[in-house]
Amino acid sequence: ILELPLELQFMILRYLNFADLERLRRTCHFFRDRITKSMIRDLFPSLRYELLSTCYRCLCYDPLRSRLVRADESNERYPFANECIQCVVKGSGFMVGHKVRMGNFSAWWICRWCGHPVSDGGAWEQSEFHYRCYKRYHKTLFYFFIAGCVQWTFVIVGSSLCWAYFRKDKMVLKPTIVRASLSRVQALAAATTKLEALAADLVLYCRRAGLLDVSAERRAGIPREMVVQAPKKT
Repeated sequence: ILELPLELQFMILRYLNFADLERLRRTCHFFRDRITKSMIRDLFPSLRYELLSTCYRCLCYDPLRSRLVRADESNERYPFANECIQCVVKGSGFMVGHKVRMGNFSAWWICRWCGHPVSDGGAWEQSEFHYRCYKRYHKTLFYFFIAGCVQWTFVIVGSSLCWAYFRKDKMVLKPTIVRASLSRVQALAAATTKLEALAADLVLYCRRAGLLDVSAERRAGIPREMVVQAPKKT
């Protein structure tokens, strides 16, 4: 195609839409230099319509704009700022529970299951779900309900068995509970003792090095028993 005359190349370019023409410009430096902005305006008298019908990321062309998310007019790239649904999902994604305005000015809910716009009307009385997604959502709720029932069954059966076998010995679980509590208290007390010893050593080191005086210690709120007096010179 590079060996054809410019007139024939220009005739071929007339059969391309804006997305295909932009892809062609990105193939090599020759077409990028030859296909200028003035030529694009000559090829597309309604350039604004072509820009609004093209995704600026993947350059997919949708003349109906039903699969393009409409960009705000305050965007610096507008009118070449719309994105297709696939590019939005790959990028920042949609905000679940909100409506998104498409390029054809229709507003769609974002599915609470898959995170894609609900373009098929949604499930029955559930406009925020696709039909298949709503069925999966109901199955998941049913499985959670079954798991909760099984859990409560184990709790009730275990409580009944404990009441049946240890009815007279009501303190059967007390040793385990007390042992666990005592171990936690002992660990906390040991950590507190280590911190106090470390603080005392630090104060002693600073006092001997002359980095800390009594007035500064009192201003810092250090207890009196942790203050180490400097030895008096004789």
